[in-house]
Amino acid sequence: MEEAFENLNLGLIVDDIVICGADDSEYDERLKAALERAREKNSIPYFGHLLTSEGIKPDPEKTRAITEMPPPENSEQLQKLLGMLNYLSRYIPNLSSLNKSLRGLARADKYKWKPAHKKAFSKIKSALCSNLAYFDPKCENM
Repeated sequence: MEEAFENLNLGLIVDDIVICGADDSEYDERLKAALERAREKNSIPYFGHLLTSEGIKPDPEKTRAITEMPPPENSEQLQKLLGMLNYLSRYIPNLSSLNKSLRGLARADKYKWKPAHKKAFSKIKSALCSNLAYFDPKCENM
């Protein structure tokens, strides 16, 4: 986000943009500059998401990290995968169903990658290759 709004004399604090001015005119000028920059960029990366004119989408870097990932070879790698999926869960309808077997493996005493896990991993990767945007389960049946 800092890169998107550089040289605009704005305050950026985690997920907030602070715009201020000595008077109303200076404030309005800075606000207009920030809005114009956002329009120019068409998308602004923000904590693994892209803020776009079409809505919030996952950052392709985050989805690519999963789609190019080999199957996890141990519990630690599986936990990392599940954490990454959890972060992107708002974009994947039915993720809970898709990753059920993986979550079961994460809780198992012994790590053993089976065909069911491979199938789940493959389905999740396919879901991530779809044209993803923010998924609102209330709108699923509309």
